[in-house]
Amino acid sequence: MRSSHLRIVLAAFGAATLAFAGIFLVADLLGVPPKILTRDPYWAAKVPPYFGYVSLVGSTLWLAGSLVAVTTALACRAVLGERLRDRPMSRMLLAGGLLGAVMAVDDVLLFHDAGADFLRIPEVLFHVVYGAGAAALLIGCRRAVLRTPWVLLVASFACYAGSSLADGWRRPPMFVKQAEDVIKFSGIVLWAFYFPWVARMFARAEALADEQD
Repeated sequence: MRSSHLRIVLAAFGAATLAFAGIFLVADLLGVPPKILTRDPYWAAKVPPYFGYVSLVGSTLWLAGSLVAVTTALACRAVLGERLRDRPMSRMLLAGGLLGAVMAVDDVLLFHDAGADFLRIPEVLFHVVYGAGAAALLIGCRRAVLRTPWVLLVASFACYAGSSLADGWRRPPMFVKQAEDVIKFSGIVLWAFYFPWVARMFARAEALADEQD
């Protein structure tokens, strides 16, 4: 086995071992059986399997679309190096993908809900931080964004903002209360279309430019 292969094998087994021990450690700290942390939520909570189904699908789409953007940007940088032509688009994909990945992981692990309550952090702080990240992406990478179907990205952020406003509304009408997460899911669908499409466009353009050299 090559030394480079050996390093990745050892690193992978080390990470798996830490994950195994970490699950038992966290379960012990929380005072719950490990199965509560590892089994499907509907099994652990004894609720019907469709509880939170749309939320899980949304988080999966959100994370997948974001990781496609990050992976494409990093792969093109690693392969092309100095031959990378469109660095602004690469930065936009990397920044946007990372922002979406963080938001998706937050959505899966409930940092902005349960985590905020546990740490006594105002939930609105998460929305402010993500709003600032969205503004920074749109303004800092505006030249790259404007060369893409930017309406999808802006609409996605608008859906997230609308969902956040509905969440912060103390006494919303019943329709607004029920539509809060539906609006958010619609934004995630837009996100899942936008970033993979832009990543494909970017990778194809870089590949064609590299062939012409």
